[in-house]
Amino acid sequence: MIGLSWWPLIVRVGVRALTTSFILWLKHVRVLIVIISLVSVLWFRVIWWKDIRMEIQSEFIKIGIVLFIFREVLFFRAFFWNFLNQSTHSDMLTGSIYPFITINPLDLPLLNTLILLRSGVTITIFHSNLLHNYFDLVWLLIRIYLGFYFLLIQIFEYHSSYFSIFSSTYGCSFFILTGFHGRHVMIGILFLSVMFILLSLQHYTPTHHVRVELSIWYWHFVDVVWVVLYRLVYCWGACIQ
Repeated sequence: MIGLSWWPLIVRVGVRALTTSFILWLKHVRVLIVIISLVSVLWFRVIWWKDIRMEIQSEFIKIGIVLFIFREVLFFRAFFWNFLNQSTHSDMLTGSIYPFITINPLDLPLLNTLILLRSGVTITIFHSNLLHNYFDLVWLLIRIYLGFYFLLIQIFEYHSSYFSIFSSTYGCSFFILTGFHGRHVMIGILFLSVMFILLSLQHYTPTHHVRVELSIWYWHFVDVVWVVLYRLVYCWGACIQ
């Protein structure tokens, strides 16, 4: 029987410390605190995943990832609701003024949407091949590459935007939503990279690959969130400016 794990609590505290340090950094506190918090969270996650790989109760792991994804759905729901509320109740006193020029939804955002949708197709093909005892890791590698490509385009979009996180509630909501989604993309890339290494070492088989399946679930969640984000923040945001 496997005892209780303290890693969920430790990671939770680390994430809270990362969020707090990021807020302090916006108030001109040293960025070193953010870097230390980020490295700590990533290190805690790696160790936690190592312990998860040793567990044998697959059904408990599935329940855990479902609850985790559900929690993240509620997290994004709160920010989506805030964006809709601010966009439909603009008020100069609260700074809810949209910038004169928003990001064209048919430009880089559409390219990123196509990249994520294509990545969802590649990982589905990989999973189908795995079920048929065909370990074609090229599809998984393409998926990881597309994830990095998505983040590079996101960074370029940030640098080329005409507004910042301090440009009214639109800018704040935009960068928070896209930034947190980018963070989930990074976690998904890390998750899939670990699976790629373990599959290369033949740790999983077509009948025993629960962790690989969970990583695919998580990536499909990231895809769905981006589709909603694209239609709401980019398309709706451009229409009501």
